[in-house]
Amino acid sequence: MSNSNDAIEVYLSDHLAGSAAAIELVTKMRSNNEASPLGDFLTWLQGEIESDKASLESLMQQLDASTSTVKQVGAAAAEKLGRLRFSERVTGSSALSRLLEMEMLSVGISGKLGLWLALTEVAPSRPELVVAELEHLADRARQQLEQLEPHRLAAAGEALAPI
Repeated sequence: MSNSNDAIEVYLSDHLAGSAAAIELVTKMRSNNEASPLGDFLTWLQGEIESDKASLESLMQQLDASTSTVKQVGAAAAEKLGRLRFSERVTGSSALSRLLEMEMLSVGISGKLGLWLALTEVAPSRPELVVAELEHLADRARQQLEQLEPHRLAAAGEALAPI
């Protein structure tokens, strides 16, 4: 395998691990916000993230890129540690915990957008990458960020506004 193939395999594997951690986080957030507009949004977002993860797995298959079990386990462990960090017992506020979780999702989706844009950049030199599909995935990430932002700002208002 050439250096560029090694690099793309590592890069994609890192993003796959991140998507698994994002699914764990959004699943936890959904359970804490059931039967609410936020819960409904998180249900939609989870489906989107799962679909994007499947697209990434398919792309990895096309590129014959293996997944790193160590990274998958590491991402799961990091997500579990994140749960502790965002715990109301640590933050002192369920509203602040929700804001921090929202921001973690925002960072993750921004990273996913960066993934699709980076792959679009190298697509001319990699015929197995389909630019139209990558552009579609980038647009989906932009939409996810756009839909998340009002919820993140509402969480900020609840968590940070003076009493």
